[in-house]
Amino acid sequence: MTTAHRPTWKAAVGAGEGGNWNSGGAQSHMRSAKDAAAFTKLKYRDRGVRKEGDQLIEDSLRRLEEAEKKEKELKSGGKRIVREEDDAESSVKLLKVQGEVDESILKKFDDADSDEDDDKEEVESDLDDSDDSDSDDGSDSDEDEEELLRLEMEKIKKEREEAFQKKKALEEAEAEAAATEVAMMGNPLLNSDSGSGKMKRKWNDDVVFRNQSRKEKDGKEKRFINDTVRNDFHKRFMDQYMK
Repeated sequence: MTTAHRPTWKAAVGAGEGGNWNSGGAQSHMRSAKDAAAFTKLKYRDRGVRKEGDQLIEDSLRRLEEAEKKEKELKSGGKRIVREEDDAESSVKLLKVQGEVDESILKKFDDADSDEDDDKEEVESDLDDSDDSDSDDGSDSDEDEEELLRLEMEKIKKEREEAFQKKKALEEAEAEAAATEVAMMGNPLLNSDSGSGKMKRKWNDDVVFRNQSRKEKDGKEKRFINDTVRNDFHKRFMDQYMK
């Protein structure tokens, strides 16, 4: 980066001998306070300030150390003490779990009011059976009518489908016959008026700027008119495609 914008605190001075004492003494120097180093020491975090993350790290380290200590005791011969503590903790947990399960089972299978509910259900089922017996006769007749209607609809759909397929096949046959006829009659060698077998000329054989020096077969010489509306090509084009 350029330093042309910065002030010249130390001008360039030619090198002298013996500290420039021969020329009147040593030169004095000026320096800006902004050029001096502002931060000369590193700042460290105060040990008195603690963060939440530090506590979590210490707790995890403590638990890890306890686990390692138990593992060492197991290997060194203190298996019985550690196992007794683990058994006591597991038994307490098991008792808590069993108590919760027993309460949930009692709530789920509480049959205090089951007898009254059974009686009500029996009465309601008897009423429903009596209503069903009255409506069976009417439902049977309705089902028979629906079955007849369904069969009739299927028959109509089948007839329509057959008629559609027949019509489609007939149209395809007619289209194929027409295409065959066009292919047979569309050959210029077979469908020639003069019978000489001469191919039809291209549409651009008689354009304005093509074969200007060539003469027509009937002896008429082509003429060139510098007007796109009055020339012969424009007249023939209008007579052929516009009239």
